[in-house]
Amino acid sequence: MNCYEVFVITINGQTRDSAGLSLENFLLGEGYDKVKIAVGLNGQVAPKEDFQNIILKDGDAVEVFHFMGGG
Repeated sequence: MNCYEVFVITINGQTRDSAGLSLENFLLGEGYDKVKIAVGLNGQVAPKEDFQNIILKDGDAVEVFHFMGGG
């Protein structure tokens, strides 16, 4: 029997097998423009200048918030 670990994060309520990536690489791969979003990581705001240094871990919860114009 082959055994392997699957590392899962939750992004906006949906699970993804993306643990081990930097937050920045994950967001780029998903097509997000970091200028137009804010990111929550495990209930804390993730500073944009730290996106490259934050490595997603098994069980992390990521919330992406898009800025919208309006009146």
